[in-house]
Amino acid sequence: MGAFVARDEELRTTLAAVVARRGTAIVGPPGVGRTALLSAVARRLTTSRFEVVWTAATQASRQVPFGAFRSVLGACDRLDDHQAYGALHTELFRRAGARIPVLVIDDAHRLDDRGAALALGLAAEGVVRLMVAARSQSACPADPPVSDAVVALWKDGYLERLDLAAFGRVGTQQLIRSLAGGPVAQATVDCLHQWTGGNPLLLTELVRHARVSRHLVAEGGLWRWRGPLTVPPRLAELFDHELNRLSPADHDTLAAVALGEPLPLPSWKPSPPASPDASKTWRAKGCCTPSTGRGASSWCAWGSRCWAPPCVGACPAAATPTGRRTP
Repeated sequence: MGAFVARDEELRTTLAAVVARRGTAIVGPPGVGRTALLSAVARRLTTSRFEVVWTAATQASRQVPFGAFRSVLGACDRLDDHQAYGALHTELFRRAGARIPVLVIDDAHRLDDRGAALALGLAAEGVVRLMVAARSQSACPADPPVSDAVVALWKDGYLERLDLAAFGRVGTQQLIRSLAGGPVAQATVDCLHQWTGGNPLLLTELVRHARVSRHLVAEGGLWRWRGPLTVPPRLAELFDHELNRLSPADHDTLAAVALGEPLPLPSWKPSPPASPDASKTWRAKGCCTPSTGRGASSWCAWGSRCWAPPCVGACPAAATPTGRRTP
């Protein structure tokens, strides 16, 4: 688990929503620390008053009715909606005893419709506290649509919604200092913030990898970045999952843009057999973006809208033979 810093206000807000109201919904793009915030809140709930039960939805569990609740319900494939709701309700209160049950649902955007309806029913009833984390649909428009029942958790006012964003420079500095174990040069903070967009997951992976690869070194009492930007293997694997949504032709062209960026707009054309409208598709997914600098317009590779910072834009280049030779 990464360091949990610079989230004091968010922690107070979500904790109050769980203790005094029906619960909270933490919404944000990938890597901003939704799960970490859930964990931090759960650790601060008094065990003599609350019983916390964890579940997490996945792409696989979405294919099974009530799949995210299998760890609580056991085999639930043959239950109808009424039976499943009753069984979940009973099991939560059995575990809680005289305490208040708190159901945590991580990655709630992956709940199947029937499972989402269970969560909405619990929220509407109000006797079980809910803590859910969900990916914001606007950040990842290529993802499958989120169940209407999940959106209703906060849209209908049952849960207090908290929109979690990436760090500003102050938060970035605090996280890097925590990970490095000491003060960090401001120029290094600025570079890492620019490369990651303040995304806590990207920052954590980049700093950990940099310490091992000796790109982040202690000099004169400060941690400083030395050397080129390299993409940690774990981030490359993570982004590969996003790239798999592209066709082979689109993937090859995106890699070419990543290696040659910035490319002048007038000279850029999709590589056959890529669609003539490929540029529009990539812009919608956040894979490429037009940028303007020094009076000239050009194309740059940014990865996916889910993972927009420049350090992820380096992943398509790293996937090519030339990119792999970069130190």
